Amino acid sequence: MTNQGNIDKAESILHLSLEQVLPNGAVLAMHLDLGFAVLLTCNEQTPHMKAAQSFPPSEMATLMPLLVSYPDYYPNEFLLASFSGGTTEADIEKARNRLLRAKERGEWELMMRPMRNALSRVRMKLNRLGIDVRSIFETGYLLRPYAEGQYRRLRRRRE
Repeated sequence: MTNQGNIDKAESILHLSLEQVLPNGAVLAMHLDLGFAVLLTCNEQTPHMKAAQSFPPSEMATLMPLLVSYPDYYPNEFLLASFSGGTTEADIEKARNRLLRAKERGEWELMMRPMRNALSRVRMKLNRLGIDVRSIFETGYLLRPYAEGQYRRLRRRRE
């Protein structure tokens, strides 16, 4: 695991610092069994819950690989394998072959749509936790800090 995370086995809680994504001193606590994420900060030795989100199993299958791969990007074939319920090398190879065939047939969008739909829901929830998910064209996804209003489209003023 490339991200600094501690798992409390008794409660299945993963603590992630996500340096350069979360503010200094902030920690993302993920309850793996319940699919619950909490953004925690500490002020004068007192922990504060800044935000919380819940994720159903399909979203957790999309979210967790992104979190534990940070700071690296997460390749599409790994994400597709995880979204489909597999995490073995054989599952990843199968997903890679499916994506290559879909690209050759011009069916890339069709193949990726269910995963991207789940990822879209995950992205909206992560935005509330100060985290953004960015796409690397036909390659994968990575985590970045979220800035309020970064996706608002500029509209021309009518004069």
